[in-house]
Amino acid sequence: MHPVNEPLLPNAFILGAQKAGTTWLAKLLSAHPDVDLGLTKEAHCFNHEERASDFEQFYSRHFEGSTAKVRLDATPNYLCDPDVPNKLAAACPDATLILSLRNPVDRVVSALSHGVAQGWFPMGVHSSDYVGRLLDGEDDERLILSFSDYLPALRKWLELFPRDRFQFLVFEEDVSDTQVQTLERSMDHLSLDREAFDWDESKFRSPNPTPKSSVGSYLARYLPGGGRLAAVVDRVSPASNSLRSVDERRLVEHFAADRAEIEKILGRSLSHWQS
Repeated sequence: MHPVNEPLLPNAFILGAQKAGTTWLAKLLSAHPDVDLGLTKEAHCFNHEERASDFEQFYSRHFEGSTAKVRLDATPNYLCDPDVPNKLAAACPDATLILSLRNPVDRVVSALSHGVAQGWFPMGVHSSDYVGRLLDGEDDERLILSFSDYLPALRKWLELFPRDRFQFLVFEEDVSDTQVQTLERSMDHLSLDREAFDWDESKFRSPNPTPKSSVGSYLARYLPGGGRLAAVVDRVSPASNSLRSVDERRLVEHFAADRAEIEKILGRSLSHWQS
């Protein structure tokens, strides 16, 4: 039972990364009777100046009436936002944290596809042109490249929270290949009772992938049932926003220098991130 008159703050966070299975994990965890996601999966408190300035009131509304053991904020923008770690650590110093990292090159490609689907870029924009400009120093307004720059973010979070507060996941293995085991480990990390969860296999279907083509993105965004039609379009047509091999190589090289240290932090091999 939560103490009377104390603000209803989150005590667990899925920090990110974007496009690394955070929605899938948050949805499954929220099906546990002892977990409350509040009004929305992504509270966007500590990356929002007005909300962060009055975080107690914001979260008390967000989790109003909650009696859950775990109050979870699953905002993937938190991971690589340089302003968030200090604010979150000051507000919720005892929080439990989950991070899911994805091959940074694949995450960039997925984020670009998401951007097309959201209308951030004109129809027919070619990802290679945009990524090339970002690698050449153009301002990363949509944080397409920046949100794959994991190492500085990990260093900052680990300065503020002890290592045992973190559960580190790798998307390609933990989300794509071993979903049940990953959820079990996440429940253990949050001190949740596994037996209280309904282990219906249908819950483990992965979220629909972001459409690969600009046409598919448009269909998925604007037409009822367009996601299914987008999948058909993607199968029969080349992705107009796919990267050329030269730009993929540049992206691999851009992120390669940090991989060895990230492996040390996670305590596992990331050799599959080399290509």
